[in-house]
Amino acid sequence: MSAPIPTEALRVVAIEQLRTSYARLRPGCPRRCLTREPAALPIRVVPSADGSFEVLDGFKRLRAYKEQGAAELAVVIEPPSQPAEHKRLLLAANAPPRTLTALDEARVVCSLIDDDRQSVAAVARHLGKRRQWVERRLAIGRHLCARGQQQLAAGRLAPTLAQGLCDLPAGEQEALPARTPAAVGQHRSGSGQEQGEDEPATPPDVQQVCPANFGNSDIYGITVGDPTP
Repeated sequence: MSAPIPTEALRVVAIEQLRTSYARLRPGCPRRCLTREPAALPIRVVPSADGSFEVLDGFKRLRAYKEQGAAELAVVIEPPSQPAEHKRLLLAANAPPRTLTALDEARVVCSLIDDDRQSVAAVARHLGKRRQWVERRLAIGRHLCARGQQQLAAGRLAPTLAQGLCDLPAGEQEALPARTPAAVGQHRSGSGQEQGEDEPATPPDVQQVCPANFGNSDIYGITVGDPTP
């Protein structure tokens, strides 16, 4: 019988033991990730029954280590838990440095509902969020067009504007160059929806501009990731 794996401990493991099943829940890559993420910060993992480890935090670092040809690295091992808890830890581990985007949060919310069969209310309790926050992230995960998701993942689209786009038909989202942020806001206010307290209507660190081309890196102008709690 093998010895139990120590938890909450720093340990060196072979890279081939690391699994990245949850990487699909972290599509976001705001520019701050490329400049502020400490290279020396250990990757955070959770043990699996087969002896491997699922990565919860450090997907980009792991990719960089692999590109450098590393064979092993230091990881912090979390206590064993169920998949729903893995997803909560994934969000929690990335919250302090603000490297999360609203799309990351949306993917986690959708996974908890689709894969873990949780209700909106249960997800809100599990993540410590309000029901309205969960519903907004669910809408982004379900209804934001592919190009909008790309811009949101890159930190180039404010979460409040992404939410506004979700109220538009898919064809109108793709035809975004003809619309201004103000037009999106007017459509949303006409639908009777209101901003939640935890998501300011005008994020302080986002400069709103009228897009000239939906494919531009400066759509809605922005410089940072998701300011939304």
